[in-house]
Amino acid sequence: MALVTVVNGSPHTDGYTSELVARVVAGIEGAGASADVVPLRDYRIEPCVNTAGWPCWPDGPCSHVEDDTPLVKACVEAGDGLVIACPVYWSSINGLTKNFLDKMRLAGFAGKPALAITVAGGSGSGMVLALRALHGFFGWGWRPLAPLPVSRFNYEQALLEADARGREIAAAALAGPRPFASAAEQWRWEAALPYVDWRLLEEKLYLAGLVVENAPSAPETAREDWRQPAMLSTRRAVWPQPPAWKRLPMRLRRLMNGAAPYGVRPARPDR
Repeated sequence: MALVTVVNGSPHTDGYTSELVARVVAGIEGAGASADVVPLRDYRIEPCVNTAGWPCWPDGPCSHVEDDTPLVKACVEAGDGLVIACPVYWSSINGLTKNFLDKMRLAGFAGKPALAITVAGGSGSGMVLALRALHGFFGWGWRPLAPLPVSRFNYEQALLEADARGREIAAAALAGPRPFASAAEQWRWEAALPYVDWRLLEEKLYLAGLVVENAPSAPETAREDWRQPAMLSTRRAVWPQPPAWKRLPMRLRRLMNGAAPYGVRPARPDR
């Protein structure tokens, strides 16, 4: 049976991130794989001290700091796939997750599927931008799946998507590693993923669409303004790179076509 390691980067035992992790695990197990949940809050992972010569790169353990990194690294390497779910602090991943990434180094990851989930529980800012740090790590040999950026404005839908993403990564783990044949193949794969090349403005516009459609206090006139062709052309004009713009309507089409809102979760600090 395939094993998917699910890293929970939240410092809290409950909250948005943990709820999403539970849904992902349900999807993984429902698809016939098993899940090993690794809550980083239960491990002591000290910051990287950048030892001269980087002696940790060949085998992983740090020669200057003794912590639980080898235990966590063993869990990651034992899995046939990897999920990293973490909260967003100041438009990036939180420090607990960053320490984890800095100490993982590279070994045994080639071609294994990986999924990134970022959770911005307040204003939603950083829900997309934080994906860059996780996909930067995935770029060292993992085969990433389409990520899942989450805010309280798309949370209900994200719970449904988390189950589906769990099933997707379980299927990929059961199929076995798929190493990239070349750097060009890897770049083409990553370029086809949604969100990962978005910049600040693209995230803000996407988030604005979610807020307008799902906030109970948003007047219907605001929703209508958001769907107007003039507004659509204005949004299109700010994207000088066609690939990013071509993917944005796939996520916004549901909003601009007047579909029923998903609902909004309350702001919570315990993500």
